[in-house]
Amino acid sequence: MKPVEVPTTSFGKFSDRIHGVVGPARTPINGSIELTYRCNIQCEHCYIPHRSGDGELDTDTWKRVIDEATEAGCLFLLISGGEPFLRRDALEIYLHAKRAGLLVTLFSNATMVTPRIAEVLADYPPFSMEVSVYGASRETYGRVAKVPGAYDQAMRGIDLLQQAAVPLTLKTVVLTLNRDDLDAMRAMAEARGLAFRYDATVHPRLDGNKAPLPIRLSPDEVVALDTNAPERLDGLRQLHERLKGPSTTDHVFQCGAGRNSFHVDPFGRLMLCESVHSFGFDLHQGSFREGWERYVAGVLKLETARHTRCHVCTLRAMCGQCPAWSLMENGTLDDPVDYLCDITAARAEAMGLPDRPPGWQPGSRRLRRPPALLQIGGAGGGCR
Repeated sequence: MKPVEVPTTSFGKFSDRIHGVVGPARTPINGSIELTYRCNIQCEHCYIPHRSGDGELDTDTWKRVIDEATEAGCLFLLISGGEPFLRRDALEIYLHAKRAGLLVTLFSNATMVTPRIAEVLADYPPFSMEVSVYGASRETYGRVAKVPGAYDQAMRGIDLLQQAAVPLTLKTVVLTLNRDDLDAMRAMAEARGLAFRYDATVHPRLDGNKAPLPIRLSPDEVVALDTNAPERLDGLRQLHERLKGPSTTDHVFQCGAGRNSFHVDPFGRLMLCESVHSFGFDLHQGSFREGWERYVAGVLKLETARHTRCHVCTLRAMCGQCPAWSLMENGTLDDPVDYLCDITAARAEAMGLPDRPPGWQPGSRRLRRPPALLQIGGAGGGCR
């Protein structure tokens, strides 16, 4: 009998096809849940303002939320924290999501991984698992995580996960505290045969506390990392070519948040994303579908009361500007974040693009003040 040829496709193409079908229908295909804000390490850059476990959803309520989200169309689910394995029921909740048919990704620092956890993940593998590392040595890791012994615990957890053949990626946030270890962290991942990625931008905490900002990289340092990784610049250039041009809508939320993705915090608030805490539907008071179809849909209708320089910027595809960044950095949903403008201008310069963010002064990493604003709908200061 002639063997049957089974067509293959990349995950990216698979995801694009799925989103192409469900996108116009506003289906919550991508979800993330934070089981807890508690964590056993104390990272300097952490965006979580408090780590109390008071008021967290119990096991049965998490299962209900997962079932309701699945029924509404969720396919991809991220389970994170804090450190999710601080909850004794983390595996129970994880297995419930797996049995619901979801493609589950886990975020962890691996310090809490035990042989039992690794065994369960071997028997019921996640779609993927990402482990944060903060240095390639005990010294560097300790500068970021602030807990003695955390480096050794993390390496032991990673060893257990690899022995269990869990699909694993290592990642880091690049800070002034660990930037000199970036190449060593990448080499550590490669030596283990693991993928590695990093993020080089840091924002304030969810409550606007700016304590993490002194350890974030400067815009020039961020772009220097981009230029040392040609694939990153190539990706940014492709994104720019596909989406270049100014904004065509006055809606505050212009990304996929609330359209094809959602987030639920440890206390049962259904939100557009994990970083916009101004809007949330209490899942104690109603079902997931009620929150998604009524409350979240209503938030998406919010329009800005003014135009800022972001509305006329042709480089928006290379910029991380969004309502969440604005809220944490500026206390509003629509004020441009100077830090991101400076990064975007430096990227354009590095890529040889002719455009710059509105208000840009050649040879400077600063924007003119005040930024040019075209006021529309009154001068109410935007959506607050």
